[in-house]
Amino acid sequence: IKLQDQERNATAQIAKKHPKPHHAQCEIQVQMINLIENATDFLYIENQFFQSDFGTPSIDVFSDEGAKTISAPMRYLMSQHGNALVAAISTIGNPPHAKELPGNRIAQALGERIERAVRDQWPFHIYLVLPVHPEGALNDITVIAQIHWTMQSLVFGDHSLVNRIRRAIAAGKICKNPCSNAAWKTAMEEAGKRVGDSAPYEEIDENEWGQYLTLLNLRACEVIDGKVRTEQIYVHSKLLIADDRHAIIGSANINDRSQTGKRDSELAVLIMDDVERKKAILRDEEVYVHKEVRKLRMDLWQKHFALGGANGLVQPASDMVELIKRPAAKETIQAIQDLALANSREFRKAFPFLPWSDDVDPKNQRGASLWPVCPHGVDGKQAELLSKKMPFHDDFWLPGGPLAKAPSGLKGHFVKLPLNWTLGENNHPTKMSVMAVSMAEPPSGSPLESEGTANV
Repeated sequence: IKLQDQERNATAQIAKKHPKPHHAQCEIQVQMINLIENATDFLYIENQFFQSDFGTPSIDVFSDEGAKTISAPMRYLMSQHGNALVAAISTIGNPPHAKELPGNRIAQALGERIERAVRDQWPFHIYLVLPVHPEGALNDITVIAQIHWTMQSLVFGDHSLVNRIRRAIAAGKICKNPCSNAAWKTAMEEAGKRVGDSAPYEEIDENEWGQYLTLLNLRACEVIDGKVRTEQIYVHSKLLIADDRHAIIGSANINDRSQTGKRDSELAVLIMDDVERKKAILRDEEVYVHKEVRKLRMDLWQKHFALGGANGLVQPASDMVELIKRPAAKETIQAIQDLALANSREFRKAFPFLPWSDDVDPKNQRGASLWPVCPHGVDGKQAELLSKKMPFHDDFWLPGGPLAKAPSGLKGHFVKLPLNWTLGENNHPTKMSVMAVSMAEPPSGSPLESEGTANV
């Protein structure tokens, strides 16, 4: 708003023609939501961040009760004077914003689009590709806090993206007349109503909500100088493709810093029309698509599935050659999910320091701690000792350090996002301003340097 006001006041002529601005410019958020709402078959999203309105957090990080759930790694890190000082300083000058949670509407729009699909009983799917974690090491408190709010936005918050979808599916089972707005509204309320220890939507497992949403990371693995190494392929793009027909690509992350128009300036290109429209099958029948938008997604998927050739221990996912032409088809969705899960299992067997989620029992889910080498229930002192088994610690790289067996059967670079990583843990740095966390600049350093293993 301040910038708009300066532009308006630059000359008397402009000031006369234009009223005083009252709203921040957030056209990127508006157009992303427009594409989400009007998508007919699928969305493919790559973004560096996903921090969006998730309702009530599963843990009140500022309460005494929340303090009891602080993870062992965070207890250890906050015992260091420098980290404690940074957390304390972050609240100076902006106490009203110290507890500010994400407010942008991207997660809401995605959830509502799936809700519409559930209500209409019509197939629709979202692919969301994110980094494993923000750039930096897992002993940096701002990186860790970003992970905490990402997991709240994706999974743990009561209106996280996953829980919005679970609510819609539960409502679909309750509602006898989904064509009635009143009946549907009542069913949605019933789906979220807690009776005892649970609500109906919490009975919806991944086998059901996975029909509508696939959450992915990207990972590479190679043998370098006789050592098996892995790194996340860091997703830095800010891309949304709708139906191979429209796309928005630019600088805006899915967080308040980029989306609300009150903080960073951002730029994006919206691709809408094409004089050379072509027909393609997205699910089971031909529809019109945008020639260049489709080519963009196809090029990305060919790269992510390593179809351009083998790379180290990662082989091409040759089974996907034909399927990627039909991104909204049920068999394509299932094949991508199966492949990502298989890759994740192989990586978990080889590298114990990588985030993981249990994928065996949907009714009794568990996940790794922030530092996966730390069992749940250890204290800060034990976490300090176990940190030597994490790649950010110098001792990890000493001769005689952890051994790794090369994973086998890796196909392409997609891995499943670990849904229950940090489940039940408070990984926010004590009283540190939530707003300050998203303002922090990531430390320098390559992901390759932060994730590797010793000799095979």
